[in-house]
Amino acid sequence: MKKSIALTCMVLAVAASGFSQKKMVGKAKNALIAPIDLVEAKTSIDAAMGNEETSGDPYTYVIAGKVYKTIYNEEVKKKMLNQPYDEKVLTTSLFTAINCYTNAAELEQIPDAKGKTTDKYDKEIKKAFKELQDPLIADGYAALQKNNYKAALMLFEGYMSIPNCSIMREEPLDTTYNTVQFLAINAALLNKDNKKAIKYMAELKDANYYKGATIYEWMVDALQAENDTAKSLEILAEGLKKYPTNKYMIAKQVNYYIDHGKKQEAFNYLDNAIAANPSKPEYYNVKASLFLSEKNYNEALNLYQKANAVSKNTESVEGIGVTYCAMAVDEDQKADKLKSDAAWKKARTAAEEIYKKAEGYLEEARGMYTEPNKDNLYWLGIVYNRLKKSDKFKEVQQLKNSL
Repeated sequence: MKKSIALTCMVLAVAASGFSQKKMVGKAKNALIAPIDLVEAKTSIDAAMGNEETSGDPYTYVIAGKVYKTIYNEEVKKKMLNQPYDEKVLTTSLFTAINCYTNAAELEQIPDAKGKTTDKYDKEIKKAFKELQDPLIADGYAALQKNNYKAALMLFEGYMSIPNCSIMREEPLDTTYNTVQFLAINAALLNKDNKKAIKYMAELKDANYYKGATIYEWMVDALQAENDTAKSLEILAEGLKKYPTNKYMIAKQVNYYIDHGKKQEAFNYLDNAIAANPSKPEYYNVKASLFLSEKNYNEALNLYQKANAVSKNTESVEGIGVTYCAMAVDEDQKADKLKSDAAWKKARTAAEEIYKKAEGYLEEARGMYTEPNKDNLYWLGIVYNRLKKSDKFKEVQQLKNSL
């Protein structure tokens, strides 16, 4: 008899505990009725979500969504009335609200003891999703503008969780989704969260939403930052196949060969690319820059001039100017080692003529830039200083320092 009484007491205690937690959900709901008590609402619903008796009930999360949505709305009101508000509470409550509604939707899909699921709260959840979509974008973008990349990413991910929720998968995907995904990639990269950025870039790339090579460029950089060489090369090859004249990715491919002691492979790659794209200056320019780095000035000039003949472009014009300038600097250094004054003067005069050639091309390139370019100004500074053009030297130095 005593054992039976003890067992009965234990069952009653468990039942009382479950009832107590369900009561907390009710308390949270009632606390949202005017006069609203957000402290009571949050305390009660947090307790219910943290207890195993009520944490598996979708209704708990529907009420939790309402609570955090109300907390968010109250902070928005303060902001609109120019009253003190908590930015962190605003963003976290908005994200928590959407997370709670998503949890409620997913819990509805879990079969009960009889193997049945319910769509009891679907209409209410979908309505909340619709109401919270725009704030998630707007507040996410505002956080991004304020350099709060972590909060921005959190809110953009909140938005992206909506169409990925089980009850929304039959709904047509809004094109805004890809725009938000692009913003999420920006936020993730700026927050140095490469893994998330790579995940979203892969999705966006496969969706063919973003027209341009940027996604490939960013993805290669992020993969390299994660030391995933194999995958970065795979994406690089894919990107180059789609955008064969993209200067950034061409340079990435060449740099990979150079960094891994495969210089000949770099030249072979560029030779093959030039043969396949003879009317594109990009490959000539990259190959010229390799020769320039080796101080093989004649080959560099030859290739920059070919690139410019194929299609006049700023990089080729500046490349010619930089090559002449580097050549002149070397000639000056050689002159300084000469012991004869006459030989020194002759060598310096010859170098001066090369500087003059550099000046013409560098000034032409400067005129081709839509806005001041720091590297261009750097080389012009060297030329103007050597040619004793002090006014021009001061001008480019000041402009360069202001950039």
